[in-house]
Amino acid sequence: MSVEKFGKYLLLEKLAVGGMAEIFLAKTSGSRGVEKFVVIKRILPKYSSDPNFIEMFVEEAKLNVNLSHSNIAQIFDFGIDGSQLYIAMEHVAGKNLRQLIKQSPDSKLSIEHSLYVIIEAAKGLDCAHRSTEKSSGELLNIVHRDISPQNIMVSFEGEVKVIDFGIAKSGSDELPEVTRIQEPQDDEATKSTFHELEATKTGELKGKFTYMAPEQAIGAKVDLRTDVFCLGIVLWELLSGKRLYKCISEIKTLEKAQAAEIPELPENIPQRLKEITSKALTKSIDERYQSMGEFLKDLTIFFHQTYPAFLEQNFAEEIKSLFQNDIEATSSKLVDFSKIKVLDTDKNKEETSEDRTQVSTLSAPIPINSQVRSSERPRKRRVIRRKRKRVK
Repeated sequence: MSVEKFGKYLLLEKLAVGGMAEIFLAKTSGSRGVEKFVVIKRILPKYSSDPNFIEMFVEEAKLNVNLSHSNIAQIFDFGIDGSQLYIAMEHVAGKNLRQLIKQSPDSKLSIEHSLYVIIEAAKGLDCAHRSTEKSSGELLNIVHRDISPQNIMVSFEGEVKVIDFGIAKSGSDELPEVTRIQEPQDDEATKSTFHELEATKTGELKGKFTYMAPEQAIGAKVDLRTDVFCLGIVLWELLSGKRLYKCISEIKTLEKAQAAEIPELPENIPQRLKEITSKALTKSIDERYQSMGEFLKDLTIFFHQTYPAFLEQNFAEEIKSLFQNDIEATSSKLVDFSKIKVLDTDKNKEETSEDRTQVSTLSAPIPINSQVRSSERPRKRRVIRRKRKRVK
């Protein structure tokens, strides 16, 4: 098994490579051998000297470090090793919402489970929208801009977490120009369990065409209400079992996003829920919900009135039953990764962050060089025998 030593982290497995960064499952060791699994997002070497990409990456770290909520994947560390910037994030053992949908019976979640996921995601986004700069107390006005099923994680314990604020913007950011960007394919086998990364460059329209608010699709100013629309798209798709904007060509998809014509939901959807979804998906930004908190409030009231017997543990049990094999495989993999030890030798200490570190799965590490220098060979102990004097 080949792993890489990167600063204080051990990179165990590459999960994904995106437009500007690569994602790894990693671990770090604390005092007395305490280990923690994390996800490392590391800027690609070809962008290490590009000030625009570095600024974007640093901005992501600055935004994320202010976010602390149970429904947001947490940031633990941010730094640079050698010439490569990185962010250490919470490791969420689970699947993204797109994968959960595909694994569910008939590729569709129940109404109550759909609402639960959206409500939990809305809680995280509402926290992000209300977050402030720790040093000044000023409102950051963070807009995620990339809400989609791929960026909503559901852990094997039923926890819901919003991930990848990588293209999030604060109120002071400049608006991007509208240019073409390649939309990801739907082959989930090639996508990360933790993140779906897209090529996103400075000056390009940022986000996924299939989950864009109309103002975002035409390159107009975006704000907190843009995320309301994007989460509304995810809710509409969960309730209908269909894709809202998906077309063969990305140009057609973008045109649909700009038009924002929303079909009627199926008849089995309660009328009040239709009204809530429709308000979130109003094309006019001034007529839709004015905050994620307002959207969350109406969803929560409807949810508790309609499903008073709902228990979070029932949702968790459903997730465990759907992904039993994946849970066992993940658990086994983490056990194996826990056994990997870094060989802390003088040679390894002199290596740079780009060098590979040899590892052993044995509890006691073996030397990198099996040949022992003559000067390092143990010396034979001399045994001096003294003659006893005879006593006359």
